Amino acid sequence: MSYVKTNIILGMPGAGKTTALELLASQCIKQYFKRGEEERAQSSIPIIIPLRSISIRNDSSDVIVSAINEHVGLTIIDKDNNYRSSAFKYIFNAIEEGRVVLFFDGLNEINPSDVKAIINSLVALLGRMPENSRVFITGRKYEY
Repeated sequence: MSYVKTNIILGMPGAGKTTALELLASQCIKQYFKRGEEERAQSSIPIIIPLRSISIRNDSSDVIVSAINEHVGLTIIDKDNNYRSSAFKYIFNAIEEGRVVLFFDGLNEINPSDVKAIINSLVALLGRMPENSRVFITGRKYEY
C-alpha cells in the first residue's frame, strides 16, 4: 500500500494556520515561475480548498472532487493558444499524476453534519493519488 505525503498543520485560533498554508502555496507558485517552460509542465500546481465552504449536495457522490471542480473556475490556454474547455479535467489529470499540491484549510470548520462525508471523500481522493503527491491540512489543535 502506498501513502500520499500528508502534512497536518495544527494550532490554536489565530495562530496563523491559514497564513502558513497560503505561504506554502505561494512558494509553489514562485517555484513554478522560476522554471523553464518545459519544466513547468511537470511542476506542481497549488490548489487551496477552504473546507468550511464545502456543502454536501444530494447529487454529489464525491464531495472533495466536486469542491475542487467548483474552486477551479478558470480557463486553461495551452502552448498553442488553444482554449481548453474543461479546466477541471486538466487539473484532475494533474492530481492523478501527482503534479498538484492540495491545501485543505480548516478541518475543524466543517459543518458537523458533513464531517463524515467530507472525510470519507478526502480519504478516497488520497487513495487515488500517487505516492509523490503532497497534501496539507490545517485544523485547530484541540479539535483534531
